Amino acid sequence: MDLGKALYLLEKVETELGLVYQHLSDTLRADPEVSKLFSELAADEESHRVAVRYQQRLVKMNPDGFKEIHLNLAGLNEILGLAERVKASRNVSVVDAIKFAKHVETTAGEHHLKNALSAGNPEIANLLQSLGSGDKQHVATLTKLLGQRAGSV
Repeated sequence: MDLGKALYLLEKVETELGLVYQHLSDTLRADPEVSKLFSELAADEESHRVAVRYQQRLVKMNPDGFKEIHLNLAGLNEILGLAERVKASRNVSVVDAIKFAKHVETTAGEHHLKNALSAGNPEIANLLQSLGSGDKQHVATLTKLLGQRAGSV
């Protein structure tokens, strides 16, 4: 796939995740700890989006300097579909919200890391490894919180 198109799709995923996490932060305000976590996740996704935008500018300045990239479109589309459904929902439980985020971050993390290894573009590989590392940190935080909250239900 053309690298510019691939980066556009990654930007779309990061944008949508930021929006859904902000939605969950707003929806779950009654639980300050969870609301704060989702607000932080939204901010992280925004920083991921900015990093992707930077790479897009580099590709536009030197389109012949980058190889094509292979993306798991099914995985990206799954994330986008789930994000849309959660954003449309007004009644998400704390546990379901955490499970959703953990699933999405696990899927996104695996996706970024796998593609970093096969990207063939050092700058893009670094970006994808960075995004994957952020996703791993998110998963660890969500797993811990899920253990605390699922046990108290």
